[in-house]
Amino acid sequence: PIYRELLWKPNYFSLKNDMEEYREMLRGKKISALFNEALLFYNSGNFVDKFVIAFYPIPLRAKMSNARSIGLFESVGVLVGEKNKKHRLGVIFHELCHGLYETQSMLFQNTLEYWFQQNSSLYTKFARNYFDEVLATSLGNGVLIERIDKIDTGKWYEDDKIDTMARNVYSEVKKYLNDKKTLDKEFIDFYIDQ
Repeated sequence: PIYRELLWKPNYFSLKNDMEEYREMLRGKKISALFNEALLFYNSGNFVDKFVIAFYPIPLRAKMSNARSIGLFESVGVLVGEKNKKHRLGVIFHELCHGLYETQSMLFQNTLEYWFQQNSSLYTKFARNYFDEVLATSLGNGVLIERIDKIDTGKWYEDDKIDTMARNVYSEVKKYLNDKKTLDKEFIDFYIDQ
């Protein structure tokens, strides 16, 4: 009841308007094309049926939101009345990328794991722990934003390690997307090296 009274009711109509804007933006040709490229990149094409994106309001004065991916369900906090919706769209796509990662076949996930284990770098375990987050950041906060506007020169992710790693693999991610390539051992080795 407290949430409904203090957040939901006063922000409902603004959230509804924001949702319509996001819905239209997500249906755009550039985003659809990138999503299809990401399906191939993640090797998730045969396993994605439909994503559900649930928005909930956060007052604009909070200045920060959050989002969470749970399989094909994406929960996204929206700063109600936010003028620059491109950044939030990058966050939404970032979360969709987590969903794509989670819907890879078990066989492909095992193959990725094998490729990580085959790399003898001292940083392999560290790199493996951040892999999903780095890819989602590079795609959502990097590639998507660049395609609909221009490259974001600010922080892509609050954690400096993830932000730096996402930027370091950004060019290679773009190359794989442009070449219509799926994650492979060469990409894993490049990523660990970064």
